Amino acid sequence: MDSARRWQVENGLTYPVLSDSLSEVMFQYWYFAPWDAIISTDYVLALSSNSMISFPPQLNMEEILPVFNALFDPQAGLSTDVLDFGQVLPGSSAQLELTVHNTGTGVLDLTSITTSNPAFTVDVTQDSIFAVDDSLVLTVTFTPTAEEEYAETLTLTSSAGTWEVDLVASSMGVSPDPALPEGFALSCYPNPFNPDLTVRLSLPRAEDVTAEVYRADGGRLATFFRGQLPAGSHTLRWADETASSGVYLVKVSGREWSTVRKAVLVR
Repeated sequence: MDSARRWQVENGLTYPVLSDSLSEVMFQYWYFAPWDAIISTDYVLALSSNSMISFPPQLNMEEILPVFNALFDPQAGLSTDVLDFGQVLPGSSAQLELTVHNTGTGVLDLTSITTSNPAFTVDVTQDSIFAVDDSLVLTVTFTPTAEEEYAETLTLTSSAGTWEVDLVASSMGVSPDPALPEGFALSCYPNPFNPDLTVRLSLPRAEDVTAEVYRADGGRLATFFRGQLPAGSHTLRWADETASSGVYLVKVSGREWSTVRKAVLVR
Protein backbone atom coordinates (compact mmCIF):
# COMPACT_ATOMS: atom_id res chain seq x y z
CA MET A 1 0.00 0.00 0.00
CA ASP A 2 1.49 3.37 -0.98
CA SER A 3 1.84 6.08 1.65
CA ALA A 4 -1.09 8.16 0.37
CA ARG A 5 -3.47 5.22 0.61
CA ARG A 6 -2.06 4.24 4.02
CA TRP A 7 -2.51 7.79 5.30
CA GLN A 8 -6.10 7.71 4.05
CA VAL A 9 -6.85 4.41 5.79
CA GLU A 10 -5.10 5.23 9.09
CA ASN A 11 -7.01 8.50 9.43
CA GLY A 12 -10.40 7.17 8.35
CA LEU A 13 -10.73 9.38 5.27
CA THR A 14 -13.87 8.66 3.23
CA TYR A 15 -12.96 10.66 0.12
CA PRO A 16 -10.02 10.39 -2.30
CA VAL A 17 -6.65 11.57 -1.01
CA LEU A 18 -4.95 13.88 -3.48
CA SER A 19 -1.18 13.56 -3.24
CA ASP A 20 1.84 14.29 -5.37
CA SER A 21 2.70 12.44 -8.59
CA LEU A 22 4.53 9.72 -6.62
CA SER A 23 1.54 9.15 -4.30
CA GLU A 24 3.62 10.48 -1.43
CA VAL A 25 2.06 12.40 1.46
CA MET A 26 4.66 15.10 1.87
CA PHE A 27 2.94 17.12 4.61
CA GLN A 28 0.43 16.29 7.34
CA TYR A 29 -1.71 18.86 9.08
CA TRP A 30 -2.28 18.42 12.83
CA TYR A 31 -6.07 18.26 12.46
CA PHE A 32 -7.59 15.25 10.73
CA ALA A 33 -11.19 15.10 9.55
CA PRO A 34 -13.04 12.72 7.23
CA TRP A 35 -12.83 15.35 4.52
CA ASP A 36 -9.07 16.13 4.67
CA ALA A 37 -7.18 15.83 1.41
CA ILE A 38 -3.65 16.54 0.20
CA ILE A 39 -3.68 19.18 -2.54
CA SER A 40 0.06 19.55 -3.10
CA THR A 41 3.42 18.54 -1.64
CA ASP A 42 3.23 21.49 0.78
CA TYR A 43 -0.34 21.94 1.89
CA VAL A 44 -3.33 20.09 3.24
CA LEU A 45 -6.87 21.12 2.42
CA ALA A 46 -8.91 20.50 5.57
CA LEU A 47 -12.62 20.34 4.84
CA SER A 48 -15.79 20.11 6.85
CA SER A 49 -19.08 18.96 5.38
CA ASN A 50 -20.04 22.39 4.05
CA SER A 51 -17.08 24.69 4.56
CA MET A 52 -13.36 25.08 4.06
CA ILE A 53 -10.90 25.88 6.85
CA SER A 54 -8.92 29.06 6.14
CA PHE A 55 -5.31 28.70 5.09
CA PRO A 56 -2.51 31.22 4.44
CA PRO A 57 -3.04 33.60 1.50
CA GLN A 58 -0.35 31.89 -0.58
CA LEU A 59 -2.81 29.11 -1.32
CA ASN A 60 -4.31 29.44 -4.80
CA MET A 61 -8.05 29.32 -4.15
CA GLU A 62 -8.83 29.02 -7.88
CA GLU A 63 -7.10 25.64 -7.78
CA ILE A 64 -8.51 24.59 -4.42
CA LEU A 65 -12.20 25.17 -5.10
CA PRO A 66 -12.48 22.64 -7.97
CA VAL A 67 -10.81 20.09 -5.70
CA PHE A 68 -13.26 20.89 -2.92
CA ASN A 69 -16.25 20.54 -5.26
CA ALA A 70 -14.95 17.28 -6.73
CA LEU A 71 -14.81 15.69 -3.28
CA PHE A 72 -18.59 16.07 -2.93
CA ASP A 73 -19.72 15.06 -6.41
CA PRO A 74 -21.98 11.99 -6.36
CA GLN A 75 -22.74 10.34 -9.68
CA ALA A 76 -25.17 7.54 -10.46
CA GLY A 77 -25.20 4.73 -12.98
CA LEU A 78 -28.26 2.55 -13.63
CA SER A 79 -28.07 -1.14 -14.47
CA THR A 80 -30.60 -0.59 -17.28
CA ASP A 81 -32.87 2.11 -18.71
CA VAL A 82 -35.70 -0.32 -19.58
CA LEU A 83 -37.52 -2.86 -17.40
CA ASP A 84 -39.55 -5.24 -19.59
CA PHE A 85 -41.93 -7.44 -17.59
CA GLY A 86 -43.26 -9.32 -20.60
CA GLN A 87 -46.77 -10.73 -20.26
CA VAL A 88 -48.41 -11.05 -16.84
CA LEU A 89 -51.91 -12.27 -16.00
CA PRO A 90 -54.29 -9.71 -14.46
CA GLY A 91 -54.28 -10.27 -10.72
CA SER A 92 -50.81 -11.87 -10.84
CA SER A 93 -47.52 -10.05 -10.34
CA ALA A 94 -43.94 -10.03 -11.61
CA GLN A 95 -40.80 -8.46 -10.15
CA LEU A 96 -37.63 -7.05 -11.69
CA GLU A 97 -34.59 -5.49 -10.02
CA LEU A 98 -33.00 -2.14 -10.85
CA THR A 99 -29.55 -1.39 -9.43
CA VAL A 100 -28.32 2.17 -8.85
CA HIS A 101 -24.52 2.48 -8.57
CA ASN A 102 -22.86 5.45 -6.86
CA THR A 103 -19.92 6.04 -9.20
CA GLY A 104 -18.99 9.52 -7.95
CA THR A 105 -17.03 10.94 -5.03
CA GLY A 106 -19.80 11.94 -2.67
CA VAL A 107 -22.70 10.45 -0.76
CA LEU A 108 -25.68 9.85 -3.05
CA ASP A 109 -29.11 10.65 -1.60
CA LEU A 110 -32.07 9.13 -3.45
CA THR A 111 -34.80 11.56 -2.48
CA SER A 112 -37.78 10.42 -4.57
CA ILE A 113 -38.94 7.32 -6.48
CA THR A 114 -42.19 7.53 -8.41
CA THR A 115 -44.00 5.62 -11.16
CA SER A 116 -46.50 6.95 -13.67
CA ASN A 117 -48.95 4.08 -13.06
CA PRO A 118 -49.96 2.47 -9.75
CA ALA A 119 -49.71 -0.97 -11.39
CA PHE A 120 -45.94 -0.55 -10.83
CA THR A 121 -44.65 -0.28 -7.27
CA VAL A 122 -41.09 0.05 -5.94
CA ASP A 123 -39.55 -1.52 -2.87
CA VAL A 124 -36.20 -0.15 -1.63
CA THR A 125 -34.16 -2.97 -0.07
CA GLN A 126 -31.82 -0.67 1.88
CA ASP A 127 -31.39 2.94 3.00
CA SER A 128 -31.75 5.49 0.20
CA ILE A 129 -28.53 7.29 1.20
CA PHE A 130 -25.46 5.35 0.19
CA ALA A 131 -21.72 5.89 -0.02
CA VAL A 132 -19.11 6.03 -2.76
CA ASP A 133 -18.80 2.76 -4.76
CA ASP A 134 -21.92 1.38 -3.09
CA SER A 135 -25.06 0.14 -4.86
CA LEU A 136 -28.75 0.36 -4.11
CA VAL A 137 -31.11 -2.40 -5.31
CA LEU A 138 -34.70 -1.46 -6.12
CA THR A 139 -37.34 -4.15 -6.61
CA VAL A 140 -40.05 -3.07 -9.05
CA THR A 141 -43.32 -5.05 -8.96
CA PHE A 142 -45.87 -5.08 -11.78
CA THR A 143 -49.42 -6.09 -10.80
CA PRO A 144 -51.96 -5.53 -13.59
CA THR A 145 -55.65 -5.37 -12.74
CA ALA A 146 -57.01 -5.40 -16.32
CA GLU A 147 -55.97 -6.53 -19.78
CA GLU A 148 -54.00 -3.74 -21.46
CA GLU A 149 -50.59 -2.72 -22.76
CA TYR A 150 -48.32 -0.73 -20.43
CA ALA A 151 -45.68 1.83 -21.39
CA GLU A 152 -44.92 3.77 -18.22
CA THR A 153 -42.02 5.56 -16.52
CA LEU A 154 -40.10 5.13 -13.28
CA THR A 155 -38.56 8.44 -12.14
CA LEU A 156 -35.66 8.60 -9.69
CA THR A 157 -34.65 11.93 -8.16
CA SER A 158 -31.39 12.23 -6.25
CA SER A 159 -28.68 14.61 -5.12
CA ALA A 160 -26.91 13.87 -8.43
CA GLY A 161 -29.86 14.50 -10.75
CA THR A 162 -32.99 12.85 -12.14
CA TRP A 163 -33.26 9.69 -14.23
CA GLU A 164 -36.11 7.92 -16.00
CA VAL A 165 -36.48 4.20 -16.62
CA ASP A 166 -39.02 2.87 -19.14
CA LEU A 167 -41.48 0.32 -17.74
CA VAL A 168 -42.87 -2.01 -20.39
CA ALA A 169 -45.42 -4.77 -19.79
CA SER A 170 -48.56 -6.40 -21.11
CA SER A 171 -51.52 -8.25 -19.67
CA MET A 172 -53.07 -8.77 -23.11
CA GLY A 173 -53.33 -12.12 -24.81
CA VAL A 174 -52.22 -14.25 -21.88
CA SER A 175 -55.29 -16.49 -21.80
CA PRO A 176 -54.62 -20.24 -22.18
CA ASP A 177 -53.46 -21.24 -25.64
CA PRO A 178 -55.02 -24.42 -27.06
CA ALA A 179 -51.64 -25.30 -28.58
CA LEU A 180 -49.59 -25.29 -25.38
CA PRO A 181 -45.96 -26.45 -25.37
CA GLU A 182 -45.58 -30.14 -24.60
CA GLY A 183 -42.47 -29.54 -22.50
CA PHE A 184 -40.16 -26.93 -21.01
CA ALA A 185 -37.74 -25.10 -23.33
CA LEU A 186 -35.24 -22.28 -22.80
CA SER A 187 -33.08 -20.39 -25.31
CA CYS A 188 -31.03 -17.17 -25.30
CA TYR A 189 -30.45 -14.93 -28.33
CA PRO A 190 -28.57 -13.28 -29.85
CA ASN A 191 -25.51 -15.06 -28.53
CA PRO A 192 -23.05 -13.31 -28.38
CA PHE A 193 -25.16 -10.26 -27.43
CA ASN A 194 -24.66 -6.52 -26.91
CA PRO A 195 -26.26 -5.04 -24.89
CA ASP A 196 -29.67 -6.77 -24.78
CA LEU A 197 -30.20 -10.49 -24.23
CA THR A 198 -33.57 -12.05 -25.06
CA VAL A 199 -34.59 -15.18 -23.17
CA ARG A 200 -37.27 -17.33 -24.79
CA LEU A 201 -39.13 -19.56 -22.34
CA SER A 202 -41.81 -22.23 -23.00
CA LEU A 203 -43.90 -23.63 -20.14
CA PRO A 204 -46.32 -26.56 -20.38
CA ARG A 205 -48.12 -25.30 -17.25
CA ALA A 206 -48.32 -22.17 -15.10
CA GLU A 207 -45.21 -21.64 -12.97
CA ASP A 208 -43.68 -19.29 -10.42
CA VAL A 209 -40.53 -18.39 -12.34
CA THR A 210 -37.26 -16.74 -11.32
CA ALA A 211 -34.74 -15.65 -13.97
CA GLU A 212 -31.22 -14.69 -12.86
CA VAL A 213 -27.83 -13.85 -14.34
CA TYR A 214 -24.57 -15.09 -12.81
CA ARG A 215 -20.98 -14.18 -13.55
CA ALA A 216 -18.64 -16.96 -14.67
CA ASP A 217 -17.19 -17.14 -11.14
CA GLY A 218 -20.62 -18.04 -9.76
CA GLY A 219 -21.53 -14.67 -8.25
CA ARG A 220 -25.12 -13.55 -8.84
CA LEU A 221 -25.28 -10.36 -10.90
CA ALA A 222 -29.02 -9.73 -11.23
CA THR A 223 -32.52 -11.12 -10.97
CA PHE A 224 -34.27 -9.90 -14.10
CA PHE A 225 -37.62 -11.60 -13.61
CA ARG A 226 -39.54 -13.00 -10.66
CA GLY A 227 -43.22 -13.79 -10.90
CA GLN A 228 -45.94 -16.13 -12.10
CA LEU A 229 -46.16 -17.03 -15.79
CA PRO A 230 -49.05 -18.88 -17.42
CA ALA A 231 -48.54 -21.93 -19.64
CA GLY A 232 -47.26 -20.94 -23.07
CA SER A 233 -44.32 -19.16 -24.66
CA HIS A 234 -42.79 -16.08 -23.05
CA THR A 235 -40.06 -13.58 -23.86
CA LEU A 236 -37.89 -12.05 -21.13
CA ARG A 237 -35.18 -9.43 -21.54
CA TRP A 238 -31.98 -8.64 -19.67
CA ALA A 239 -29.65 -5.67 -20.19
CA ASP A 240 -27.01 -4.13 -17.94
CA GLU A 241 -25.14 -1.13 -19.31
CA THR A 242 -22.49 -1.50 -16.58
CA ALA A 243 -21.66 -5.17 -17.28
CA SER A 244 -18.31 -5.89 -18.93
CA SER A 245 -17.55 -8.29 -21.77
CA GLY A 246 -17.40 -11.93 -20.76
CA VAL A 247 -19.29 -15.15 -20.19
CA TYR A 248 -22.51 -15.06 -18.17
CA LEU A 249 -24.82 -17.82 -16.96
CA VAL A 250 -28.58 -17.39 -17.32
CA LYS A 251 -30.50 -19.46 -14.76
CA VAL A 252 -34.26 -19.89 -14.98
CA SER A 253 -35.97 -21.74 -12.11
CA GLY A 254 -39.44 -23.00 -11.26
CA ARG A 255 -40.80 -24.66 -8.16
CA GLU A 256 -39.17 -28.03 -8.88
CA TRP A 257 -36.69 -27.38 -11.69
CA SER A 258 -33.92 -25.06 -12.87
CA THR A 259 -32.03 -24.71 -16.14
CA VAL A 260 -28.85 -22.80 -17.02
CA ARG A 261 -27.75 -21.41 -20.39
CA LYS A 262 -24.42 -19.74 -21.22
CA ALA A 263 -24.41 -16.34 -22.94
CA VAL A 264 -21.47 -14.18 -24.06
CA LEU A 265 -21.51 -10.38 -23.82
CA VAL A 266 -19.25 -8.65 -26.35
CA ARG A 267 -18.85 -4.87 -25.97
